[in-house]
Amino acid sequence: GSTLVVSIPHYDVECDKLRRILFLLATYYNLLVIINFPPITEEKENNDNDISAVIEKLRGERTMDLLPENVLPSHRILASQSVIGRIAVVRQLGKVEFVLDFDEEMKQALNRFGYRVCVYGKVLQDSKKQHQLSASSTTTISSSQSTSLLGESLLS
Repeated sequence: GSTLVVSIPHYDVECDKLRRILFLLATYYNLLVIINFPPITEEKENNDNDISAVIEKLRGERTMDLLPENVLPSHRILASQSVIGRIAVVRQLGKVEFVLDFDEEMKQALNRFGYRVCVYGKVLQDSKKQHQLSASSTTTISSSQSTSLLGESLLS
């Protein structure tokens, strides 16, 4: 099947709707999930950047595994701390049908190489929060509310 790459911020991994979406995508596509972590600093503890703990949260530790190993194997869940790292992963893969990312910089960089990229998430512009979901350069949805990948309102 086709390869699909989805990048998500580390703080979105506990979302039940996200698990269901990833389950469906992993059922139909060769899905590769890239979890974006903040850069490690000396002041920060490593607890926020523990990939195994984040994978457990992504799979659904409370109830039955909503995203089991046989649907999305652990070797298809990667970690990255930068846009450059996510770009490198996508370019190293054979043929990627589609990339879903939360950073406009990712779209700009990968479009040069012919990748189809859909961007979602927050954009700060003129000190106002705007959100963008863009499958092409002409399709943009904006709102004054903060939304997650799933279109849910986020607390500010």
